[in-house]
Amino acid sequence: MDGPIQGCRISPVKQYRDERGWLPLERAYTEGYDLRVTPIAFNGSFHLHVYPRLRRLLSEVQPDLFHVDEEPYNLATWRAVRLANRQGIPALFFTWQNLNRRYPPPFSWIERDVYRRSAFALAGNRDAVDVLRAKGYAGPLMLEIEFPADPETTIAACQEAKRALLGL
Repeated sequence: MDGPIQGCRISPVKQYRDERGWLPLERAYTEGYDLRVTPIAFNGSFHLHVYPRLRRLLSEVQPDLFHVDEEPYNLATWRAVRLANRQGIPALFFTWQNLNRRYPPPFSWIERDVYRRSAFALAGNRDAVDVLRAKGYAGPLMLEIEFPADPETTIAACQEAKRALLGL
């Protein structure tokens, strides 16, 4: 594949720390991707981490579609979706949530606002689809069983999401 993917700019911005320690960024399978790394504030805090330079990154990249690979009740998702909306960029989120849990404020408020502002949702399993609908997400939704690793699969998923967003 030569150059960036046509029609889909993909900019993963995540590195992570959890109970195992720092997980290194793997710069594998990046052919055709615009891979950018940005700092995380409160790294390791599942619900409260944010990407402080995200506004600048979105302005630089100007993606056609912004995939926020976080659950809808997380602060990072809420901030990312709001920043994308302000720049006229449709945003989508991903969820694995397969249990219909009610979260206390502010997480329940964040979740509802993400549902309202998101152009699209991806669910990692059939139960997650059911939970999204039961919690009131009424937007376009696709069941995505696993994360694509090769550019051809990623291009197809991105183009399908863009067609759904544009109503084509």
